[in-house]
Amino acid sequence: MRFKKPQVRYADTPQPATPYQAAGQVWDERIGSPRVQAKNWRLMAFGCLTLALLMAGGLVWRSAQSIVTPYVVEVDNAGQVSAVAKPPRHTGPTMRRPRTTSRAS
Repeated sequence: MRFKKPQVRYADTPQPATPYQAAGQVWDERIGSPRVQAKNWRLMAFGCLTLALLMAGGLVWRSAQSIVTPYVVEVDNAGQVSAVAKPPRHTGPTMRRPRTTSRAS
């Protein structure tokens, strides 16, 4: 299956008065159409590139946002969950743990 070349005419072309004008019209039909097609494809490619860059920027921006919600889970001696709750805001440590260090000799 071959694609048919579209016949795009924006205005009626007058009959050429000279052989030079006839050659110019043939040249415009032969070279002008591929140039216009190349320009349209180039415009589409740059549009897609711009869209891809915007989408990548949006993904980077969205991934930089923190959306983690902490929960406090209370577990009994048997390992069963006894309570689950969100911690109160702006809480500090409740007890000070001794700092332990291990040095390899």
